[in-house]
Amino acid sequence: MYGIDLRVIGAVVLSLLIFLAGWFINGNRWDAKYSNLQRQYAESVVKAQQAAKKAELELQAKADQQVINKNEQIKSISNQLDRALVELRKRPARMPVPDVTRSGQGSTGSSLYREDAEFLIREAARADEVVAQLQYCYRMYDAARDKLKGN
Repeated sequence: MYGIDLRVIGAVVLSLLIFLAGWFINGNRWDAKYSNLQRQYAESVVKAQQAAKKAELELQAKADQQVINKNEQIKSISNQLDRALVELRKRPARMPVPDVTRSGQGSTGSSLYREDAEFLIREAARADEVVAQLQYCYRMYDAARDKLKGN
């Protein structure tokens, strides 16, 4: 009638059906691959979060132990300072007029007046506390660096 053959229409419809079936099957394949990748990503995120939490807990435990060690070291320094200050009370106090009879020989500090020796002992104790704090910082930095490197 119009010069269109039913076989051509059937072939076009069949081609269209085959194309749509292929499109649907391929889309399902990509959806499955995408879903699989999402699942793998979610699993890796959970694993990474668990590893980070474990590393954080280990670092915190090390930090807590280092704080205890630092505090013990500072307490020891403080006790030494207290003992030294008690011993200084046995020394003579500084006279208002300089004592010219001292020979000035020997640099052991045993001839220092009480106030001078007390000042030096307090400064030495303060320096020891600063060293203890610095060593604590170094140990914590090293622990964090080693944990991040995976050691």
